[in-house]
Amino acid sequence: VIKNCREDWRPVAEGAARGSDEISISASVPDHPDVAGKWRFTLMDVSCETGNCLNAGEETGLDLEFVRGQEGFEEPRTIRGGGSCGEGGGEEEIEGNETTNEATVRMKRRDYGAWARLKAEINVDGVWYKALSEDGKDYVTIPFDKNENRIADQWEEQYGVSGQAGDVDLDEKPEGVGRESGDGFTNYEEYRGVKVHAAWTDLDPGHKDLFIRDETGLGVGLLTELGLHLHLIDE
Repeated sequence: VIKNCREDWRPVAEGAARGSDEISISASVPDHPDVAGKWRFTLMDVSCETGNCLNAGEETGLDLEFVRGQEGFEEPRTIRGGGSCGEGGGEEEIEGNETTNEATVRMKRRDYGAWARLKAEINVDGVWYKALSEDGKDYVTIPFDKNENRIADQWEEQYGVSGQAGDVDLDEKPEGVGRESGDGFTNYEEYRGVKVHAAWTDLDPGHKDLFIRDETGLGVGLLTELGLHLHLIDE
């Protein structure tokens, strides 16, 4: 059995109120405590966005990776995604160096929109057995994401957009300002978030956002009366 990702977790910065940059997942043989073997975990279909949010960083490669130097494991091996992942996303695996009934692996996010599938296998007497999730799949998603639109379900619930696709742009508020709906950012982009004066924040997918770089120092004037979510940004 492989356990689901915690439903309250999403990839944000260490110490932030709504999560951290690490997540741990466990797999075990719960009905047979006397069975032991060597475990192997594989991150599949890992997202590979450039940077770490919409407007910061130039990093490429895997957005989610196994923590290096984990006790009980060999060093991870990147199968695909050392540079640009290309179509299908990246892949990385890590193997245990101990014989156990249960194993817990740690992963670290490198992007605020990081997403992947994780599978676990155990080798008992030379035979590999797949671990199954609570709903019978041979993988779990990181973060917890039932419809697999690459957005954490808890974030969608928080903003009332559960069931929507990740690529829609349906911001309704404030009414009568700008386009009938939308602000140019998809749900996934608002979830992945931005940095404003070096501080990361996600965006409200129901409320239109406007970013302003005030090069002349004139201020935003009556734009504050429109009810938009204004963000003053620098170069």
